[in-house]
Amino acid sequence: MLIEDTDGNLVSSTASVTLAIGTNPSSGILGGTITMAASGGIATFNNLTIDKPGTGYTLTAACPGLTGAPSSAFNITIGAPEN
Repeated sequence: MLIEDTDGNLVSSTASVTLAIGTNPSSGILGGTITMAASGGIATFNNLTIDKPGTGYTLTAACPGLTGAPSSAFNITIGAPEN
C-alpha cells in the first residue's frame, strides 16, 4: 500500500497501515499480518489470505491521522490441487 498526499504523491512515511476486508461477498476472513509499518511511504503485506472464494472482494487500508482508501475489486478462486 502506498501512502500518498491528496495530489497522489508518495509521502515518505513510516506510519503503520492496517488492512481489513471492505467488500466481503462471501463472508471471508482475512488472515496473515494485517498491520505493517511503512518504509518510505510503502507498506508491504506478503502473507495475506482470505479463506473463502468470492467475486468482488476489496481491502481497505487505514492509517492513524490519514484518510483510508479501498483497493480495486479482486476475486478469490479455488486453485488446482497440488500433486
